[in-house]
Amino acid sequence: MGARHSAVVRPARPTVRRPAPVGATALRAARPRALPRRTTAPWLVCAASLVAACSPSIVRASGTATVPTGAPIPTTTTTADPWAVPAVIDATYLNRVLAELDHIDGDAYRDARAMKAVTPRYLELERSIRADDTEVALNTKIIRNAMAQDWRNVRPLPGDRHTAVIRMIPAPAPCVFAAVSVNLDDFTLKSVKYPPWSVALLPAPPSNDNPTHWVLVEDGFELDGSIPSATHACATS
Repeated sequence: MGARHSAVVRPARPTVRRPAPVGATALRAARPRALPRRTTAPWLVCAASLVAACSPSIVRASGTATVPTGAPIPTTTTTADPWAVPAVIDATYLNRVLAELDHIDGDAYRDARAMKAVTPRYLELERSIRADDTEVALNTKIIRNAMAQDWRNVRPLPGDRHTAVIRMIPAPAPCVFAAVSVNLDDFTLKSVKYPPWSVALLPAPPSNDNPTHWVLVEDGFELDGSIPSATHACATS
């Protein structure tokens, strides 16, 4: 279970929240405040209008996030840790972290797909990459929806999703926030395009399942194509 960012209280969200696949995921339906990401898993059932209108443009990744002095960002005193957090977090570093989180999420989905159930291992892996139980519950709902639809549009052996930074967005420390592109072609049977996507990460102690020092507190998109404010994105439920 990832560390919570207790210093920030998440303000009420709009009534319609983004659908968001994670890792090898699906759209999330709004959170309790409005289920986030997915009204129904888009990779499972994607309206033609959404597919036609929701292809985010790929832009050169740029920008950095400077880790302020005193911020609770985990650091390492030895070069043995390949995931040591740098003083300046840029798109290159964040892409590497996101690729690992995508793979962990993919392992969780592959386990659920193989067992056709929300397995203990699935929950362990999802908890290792998500900041709170609300995020885990949203993704568990996606799995249950997928099972109910007999895994329609999900590959028998789902691959990882591919998340890439488009631009870094200023956010309150110690949160790292970015607009990203997401490709789920290795996960779905048919290609699905999404509106602009965003991710927000908070620092967390590394674990055997997730060595990156980061967990996701935001992972999805708004149906209207907007990017949420950093205050909303970086706050836990």
